[in-house]
Amino acid sequence: MELVFEQEALEAVADKAIERNIGARGLRAVMESILTQIMYDVPSDPTIEKVSITRGCVEGTEKPALIYDKRRVNHAVKLSNGKTEKPELPGSTPASAS
Repeated sequence: MELVFEQEALEAVADKAIERNIGARGLRAVMESILTQIMYDVPSDPTIEKVSITRGCVEGTEKPALIYDKRRVNHAVKLSNGKTEKPELPGSTPASAS
């Protein structure tokens, strides 16, 4: 998976840190606010190939652009009880072992 920040997005992150007067340490908080949802979505979807962050994402007016690889398959299965479960694939560690 590739994570890409457009130049304008990086400048907007720096602007936010300056605006909040939080300096370099505050960059982490700004980045976490942008990436929190992505950190949950991406690991659970193997079809996501690339995530692109724009100025709008930093400013909260857009969502990150997700680029999918159509050749990959999402192996999640919807059970009749409404829960989602990923089947064990050959060579994978069972969920109970992790």
